[in-house]
Amino acid sequence: MQVKYLVASLALVVTIGCATKQQVTEVPKQQSIQVAGIPLSEGQYLYESKCGSCHELHSPSKFKTEEWKPILLDMQKKAKITDAQREQIFEYLIK
Repeated sequence: MQVKYLVASLALVVTIGCATKQQVTEVPKQQSIQVAGIPLSEGQYLYESKCGSCHELHSPSKFKTEEWKPILLDMQKKAKITDAQREQIFEYLIK
């Protein structure tokens, strides 16, 4: 009887272990978007449309690379952007 429970428990653990899927967030490559005939990267477009809709935009050179990360993390929820979009904006800002 105990062997049946042991085998059933082991089968359940193996099934659950194999069924869990680790989610990997890929950062999409920067795509070029045309706005009024001017090519913009996806990151620049997101920066101007999402961030610029609430406040004056900062020049990308205003902050160093390591300074932009916490700024974007802080503003992500307010701007209602995904992790992938945040990374696209970051890539644009540090170019």
